[in-house]
Amino acid sequence: MQPITKEHYKEALKAEGVLIGRSLDLLFALYEAPLCMATPGQIAQIVGYQRFSPVNAMIGKLGKRRVA
Repeated sequence: MQPITKEHYKEALKAEGVLIGRSLDLLFALYEAPLCMATPGQIAQIVGYQRFSPVNAMIGKLGKRRVA
């Protein structure tokens, strides 16, 4: 498996239908986290959710939209 390049990320984020709903909020929260790493619970707190399960679902759906 080859590493994901900056160009791959650009392509993925520009693709139609990938960034919908609060997907961008999720990515910004992750970007702003120390070392760009955060648990779903930490992201949930940042974006204002009481629990981490909606964040898990959003992350999974974002990945599926990109792969599809």
